[in-house]
Amino acid sequence: MKNLLYFTAIICALFFFTREVKAQELVLNGNLESWVDPATPTSWAIFENISQESGIIHGGTYSARHTSDAATKKFQQNLSGVIPGSLYTLSYWFLDNDPMARTRIWCYWLSAGNTLPDNQVELRPDIYSEDNPSWINVTYALTAPPTADGFRFEVRVYKQDNVPGGSVFYDDFSFATGGSPLPEPTNYPTDFYAGASNLSIDLIWTDSEGGQLPQAYLIKASEANDIVAPVDGVAEADDLDFADGKGVKNVLMGAQAYTFINLKPDQKYYFKIYPYTNGGANIDYKLDGNPPSANATTANIAMILFKDFANQLFDPWDTISLASDKGWLISSYAGNYYAYINGYQASAECNEWLISPSMNFNNYLNETLSFKTATNYTGPALEVKMSTNYVTGADPTTATWTPITATLSPGTWTWTPSGNIDVSGFSGDNVHLAFRYITALPDASAWEVDDIIITGVLDVGVPETEAAAKSFSIVPNPSDGQFNVMFGDNTQKEVRIMSVVGQEVYQTTTSQTNLSVNIPNLTAGVYFVRVTPAGSGKAEVKKLIVR
Repeated sequence: MKNLLYFTAIICALFFFTREVKAQELVLNGNLESWVDPATPTSWAIFENISQESGIIHGGTYSARHTSDAATKKFQQNLSGVIPGSLYTLSYWFLDNDPMARTRIWCYWLSAGNTLPDNQVELRPDIYSEDNPSWINVTYALTAPPTADGFRFEVRVYKQDNVPGGSVFYDDFSFATGGSPLPEPTNYPTDFYAGASNLSIDLIWTDSEGGQLPQAYLIKASEANDIVAPVDGVAEADDLDFADGKGVKNVLMGAQAYTFINLKPDQKYYFKIYPYTNGGANIDYKLDGNPPSANATTANIAMILFKDFANQLFDPWDTISLASDKGWLISSYAGNYYAYINGYQASAECNEWLISPSMNFNNYLNETLSFKTATNYTGPALEVKMSTNYVTGADPTTATWTPITATLSPGTWTWTPSGNIDVSGFSGDNVHLAFRYITALPDASAWEVDDIIITGVLDVGVPETEAAAKSFSIVPNPSDGQFNVMFGDNTQKEVRIMSVVGQEVYQTTTSQTNLSVNIPNLTAGVYFVRVTPAGSGKAEVKKLIVR
């Protein structure tokens, strides 16, 4: 299914945005009335799979038909004469009513020929068009960044559901100085809902309706019920690490959903959503009344494995190439890093492995795997496997691997969640996860993998009964990393402290009744104190909160 590309969703029968503008138009041949030949529109620099169309038009005599193929196809014009700090109005019309094609805008501000990251939400969205029998208008009022001297106006067409050959249509491109910013949205979205799934929270809503539709939404999140409303004229950048207990995400109109991942266990999160128009210094939020709010609490589980490649390193993962001169790389787009592989023009058919470090499933129950993938081009599907006898750094073909069934990307670089996959059937202290990439020349697809997560319920060995609760205590709790572990007797015990991702931050053996612990510079969060009496395999675990 396509996500609805409803940036302003102006259906041709419903004109709500009209104004007289005396402006300098920077797009050449934006109305597509001038053609060198039926496949070459005048003044456009890139016109892959573009053809002249006279039967389906928005205005004038011609439009441009853009036909999908196995790979992404572009339609592009670089504009010059942009003045930093000036207001520009971007607009174009498209029609997508073909189940074998979809489209989206993909533009950049330019500075001396180099692309600038500004206005990513509006200019490079992560959603696509959806079939609609009517022409739809995309329009934004944007302020040129301080170093901008140009603008790349680009739209793209993609195959749909891995089937190429469909068409979308474009007409009446404009990028002009002047004009006025759009007013604030008329209404808030409705049916705003938050639902937790392990360490993720899914948000869904129904788009705003009314006279002025929003172009996007600002979602604000917090671990406390203390969300502060945004301020008109001040755009807020995405902030997803929750280092300060708060998060921010901009989502385009039409998406109607977003998922926050890699959250703290057993933590209640609060959310509010604010629709807005324009961008930069012209951003205009709807702030009156009560913005929709929701909350949800994550599961009380531990993170066994997490890899998002943000540190731009594979370590401690193995990358093993068994056949070709191609291998796994770390790539990035728009500040997001991920594992990437492409066997195009490889020296031989590929057999490339990306293998996790060893995991100890003995400490957990109900283990669950999730990740996301994106792919493009033609070739075999990415394989997902798990093993309990792989030796780190060895030839993976010498181990026994069990295939894992997961939802993978259908193509056209569409990031696709795998879903939550039950992997609790694996056990032992040497569990590995692997992604195997193969090719069958001459076909060679490209694959991207990110946000790999395995969670589980910590198996404490013995329930924390009243007697167990008296066996040791932690004072103070919460603490700042300096605290005492107090025991009911002076028998010898092993004390280990682990983070929720399984990293050991402290270990000692003691027979004291009052153990003083000081772990400087300990990151705020939830930890587990595990105490095992000498000669006993039964451990007792308590939660420690560090502020």
